Amino acid sequence: MPPDSPLPRELSARAFHYTLNGQFTSTDDPIQPGREILKRGGFTPPSDHILIQKLRPGTKSIGLDETVHFNASVAVDFRAFQSDRTFQFTVDELGYEWGADTISEAELRDIVCATDDKIFILERTDQADQPIQAGTSVNLNPKGTERLRTQIRSEINIIVNGRHRTVKKKVQTYKDIARLAYPDANFDQYLYTITYFNGEHGREGDLVEGEKVHVVEGMVFNVRRSDKS
Repeated sequence: MPPDSPLPRELSARAFHYTLNGQFTSTDDPIQPGREILKRGGFTPPSDHILIQKLRPGTKSIGLDETVHFNASVAVDFRAFQSDRTFQFTVDELGYEWGADTISEAELRDIVCATDDKIFILERTDQADQPIQAGTSVNLNPKGTERLRTQIRSEINIIVNGRHRTVKKKVQTYKDIARLAYPDANFDQYLYTITYFNGEHGREGDLVEGEKVHVVEGMVFNVRRSDKS
């Protein structure tokens, strides 16, 4: 949950709130050291763990005796790792700390607040820069600070009738999608019934003639053709 997001209604009556590895926790104490946050989450001994606060964008490590000040109207988000060190990296020149030697593309996207139309590029000085694919992870263990940047996605991978297709435009029309399923599409003779899911913000629905839709990576379309007569 982003740090400035409103709390769920069922939690708003409690005092102070935070999440630790995705689990909601409430406390009556507005100021707690990192040691106590770890202990309350069952991460014992605390000295064997690293506590990271997600700032979105950004992260910071919280020392065992470093205090965190909670706000009654805002949930703070933490990640705990069993580790003896932190790993540093940058994204678009903003510094991040992490408690594991790898970070998934999905978690990277979360803490950076990267929109679906952006991809991550791992910068290299001695070889070609590496695009980071969805479902993969970035190794943070090499010596030095890993540097990444974001850039607008030039191609978007979608699935049409079970087949992978690549499009260059974020906005696709009813006819565009129909032609991806049926390259010989004839709109005078046939009607195309198009449904989709995994759209923006998990959206699903129907695409009818004259409409457009914003496509995102991994979006799925099902297209059926029927004779108008």
